[in-house]
Amino acid sequence: PESLSGGGGTDFSPVFQWAESLDMAPDLLIYFTDAKGRFPDAAPTFPVIWLVKGPESVPFGERIQLN
Repeated sequence: PESLSGGGGTDFSPVFQWAESLDMAPDLLIYFTDAKGRFPDAAPTFPVIWLVKGPESVPFGERIQLN
């Protein structure tokens, strides 16, 4: 398609819940996002990199701006 609609409203918690339920913690979680949504209440025990398209901030982890 020429364009995609959407943006906002993502609940990021299920991915973190799944990762924390694994027998071994991940070495790293990389999230591609616009960062518009609901974040977990607490930072996970593993490192997180957010690749963010747009101006939104993230509550934990390392944020890398995508242009």
